[in-house]
Amino acid sequence: MLYPFASTVPVPLDRLAELLCEPAAHDVPTDRFRIEREAGIGGMGVVYRAVDQTTGDTVALKVLQKTDATSMRRFATEIEVLENLADPAIVRYVSHGLRDDGEPYLAMEWIEGESLAGRLQRGPLAISEVLTVGVRVVSALRAALSTDAPAYPFGTCSPA
Repeated sequence: MLYPFASTVPVPLDRLAELLCEPAAHDVPTDRFRIEREAGIGGMGVVYRAVDQTTGDTVALKVLQKTDATSMRRFATEIEVLENLADPAIVRYVSHGLRDDGEPYLAMEWIEGESLAGRLQRGPLAISEVLTVGVRVVSALRAALSTDAPAYPFGTCSPA
């Protein structure tokens, strides 16, 4: 699965407050997610493996730790894009909002398995693996570009 986000077209300022400061209408308080462990650290924040206590599902909980305007807009764009996509080749949006400490978060489905980077550390991919990855990437990009969601260019697609 791919985890797409747009990095080149910012969310308009009037949408920024709506996306970051007001949780989704279906959202519940931030105690909804119980963090199990840190899964990774990126340029803008931390991703945790967590449990959605309303459903029992395991989720990836991305918490933004950079609060500069550029990072906030990029994160809001990421939320807006992912919230409007629904395809088996793209990680599923679960929720977003603000934690009690004021840090914005984005909850997505948890994809169990080895990352592409981890797999490549074990050696080169076989032709069949390259084809499998390629088909998944094309499928995800086709879905993202053919959706009725706002048209954002995809600056990065991270393999999960």
